[in-house]
Amino acid sequence: MDDLVNLTRNALSSRVKKSINNPTMVSASVLLLIYPKSDITHMLLNRRSELVTDHKREISLPGGRKESIDRNSWDTALREANEEMGIEPNDVEILGELDDTVTNTNYLISPVVGTIRESYPFKANPKEVQNIIEIPLIELSKPASLRYDSKFEAGEIVTKPAYAYKGNLVYGATANILYQLLTLIHNSSKKDIL
Repeated sequence: MDDLVNLTRNALSSRVKKSINNPTMVSASVLLLIYPKSDITHMLLNRRSELVTDHKREISLPGGRKESIDRNSWDTALREANEEMGIEPNDVEILGELDDTVTNTNYLISPVVGTIRESYPFKANPKEVQNIIEIPLIELSKPASLRYDSKFEAGEIVTKPAYAYKGNLVYGATANILYQLLTLIHNSSKKDIL
């Protein structure tokens, strides 16, 4: 198994997830999938289609709203990844969870981190996904990829991370979740693995 995947698994197992309990927000979950591809650890993202209700054309992680059939955030993330990307739940090894993230569109997102085998046959659902984006984690860790997005919110300036890769801009909750993962990996690594 990939060193970066093992490092991520170990880092997630040795921390306590920070959960947010806010029943006024829409519960959702995303699958942050990292996996080997040509000896490089990649991350799976997608560009949302024009047909989805929220966040049209934005780059996101597979995921969505919790449904009544979902027992927990893992169920939601795996069900949504199957619906959007054709990923079979039994093909995913769950590595752990990152801290809950809130959005300015009233979503409370629980990020689930998982891995799959190399050369997985993704099948994007055209109703939800315009195209699949696979980004090497090493590219996201380069200073040239990191941007900072500043906005005026509730009377103050708020600065959040954003990432650029080959003409794709990842921002908002997706960028916050990626930043959380990259920071965890960086802080857990004894050597410069990224």
